[in-house]
Amino acid sequence: MITITHPHHPFFGRQLEFVKLRKTIPPRVVVRLPTGNSAYLPVEYTDYSSAGTSDVNGDAGGGVENLLDVEGLLRAVNLVDELKSRQRIKK
Repeated sequence: MITITHPHHPFFGRQLEFVKLRKTIPPRVVVRLPTGNSAYLPVEYTDYSSAGTSDVNGDAGGGVENLLDVEGLLRAVNLVDELKSRQRIKK
């Protein structure tokens, strides 16, 4: 459970079921509303980082500071390099 802490949010002060962390920019949490629907909220609208909630990697606070992993970044760099070299060959 996480608490909505943004004073202007309609569910301010209420605890909602934490579903998952979306590692977007900015990071968002998915919560279950009382109606059963899901909603995406900015992490800063909640007590997520101080609630001790764990993400799928088991990081307390959701590992928000680690939005991208190093291996994924290296694969992306290699792919960009490969695409650039293919483009140079075609010219």
